[in-house]
Amino acid sequence: MAGRDWSAEFLRRRETYDAFRVELGDRLGASIDREAIALSQIESRTKTVKSFVEKVTSKGKYANPLEEMTDLVGLRVIVYYPNDVRAVGRLIEAEFDVDWANSSRRGEDDPPDRFGYRSDHYIVRVPSNAQFAGLCAEIQVRTVMQHAWAAVDHRIRYKADDLPRDLSRRLFRLNALLEIADEQFAGLQHASLDRSAEYEDALEHGDLGVTIDILSLRALVNREDIGPRWVHRAVALGYNEVDPGEGGGEALERLLRVVRGLNVARVADVAALLPDDPAVGDAVLQDVLASLSLRPGQARFWAFPGDVLALVILGLVGTPELIRESNFRREIQDVLLRRLAPQ
Repeated sequence: MAGRDWSAEFLRRRETYDAFRVELGDRLGASIDREAIALSQIESRTKTVKSFVEKVTSKGKYANPLEEMTDLVGLRVIVYYPNDVRAVGRLIEAEFDVDWANSSRRGEDDPPDRFGYRSDHYIVRVPSNAQFAGLCAEIQVRTVMQHAWAAVDHRIRYKADDLPRDLSRRLFRLNALLEIADEQFAGLQHASLDRSAEYEDALEHGDLGVTIDILSLRALVNREDIGPRWVHRAVALGYNEVDPGEGGGEALERLLRVVRGLNVARVADVAALLPDDPAVGDAVLQDVLASLSLRPGQARFWAFPGDVLALVILGLVGTPELIRESNFRREIQDVLLRRLAPQ
């Protein structure tokens, strides 16, 4: 580093690199949301001055490290399924200028007996942006299984050049198992989508004899005359509207516990729990909403279909035990219990 204080130069520019990191994360995160790709997390970091100096010192090959280092800003995107690694890769290609000479996609050309670190790496720049002109960043994309292996590998090796042969063998055998797990998760994802399509087709053709599970319940709740109908009524009463693209998985699981607690076995039986007169269900929803004590700016109640249906069902045919086990907040449980008390 003789002749020029690169650490001081990097320190002066680090705030700009950090702003660049935020811009990249926001832009990529918004693209992933638009495509509804299942995301575990996005991590990001701007290299510290200490790490920058260590790399310059250890490598000893940079004429201008601020221009030649490609990882001063880094993002890591962790997804659930291998197909989503490629889907995120396509978004990166569309959103940024990719330096393919310094980027890599692992796995496609690996020998069939080779196991080890697997992660797609992209060196990118934001096109036509004067504020960050000339800056580049590294974006890694991997599955949760690949991330788990990389984290364990890093902890065991901890920057050591190599491990004893027997320990390396055990580590790579673990990677092979995680690669199989990735494939199995992908297979389960496809099987789940296929089964959901079967349920939706059955319900569309009037077959409500389907056995209740989380997938058949979701298909029922998605029917216009079930979930959306009751959500529309709840929002009209003052519940907070939810973006249809949001999952509501926890609410659906709550509804599943409720209907199973009522010994419901078929989709038709769930539909039969809902009142023919919607005003009866409205009364339950109004009572619940009136019971809520709110902090300033707090949402009244998010109208996820699973929760709205669970409230209506519990308020009409629930039991004290089931209400207490529902995991709704205490003030909601109290109003539902009062509705069950003899008048």
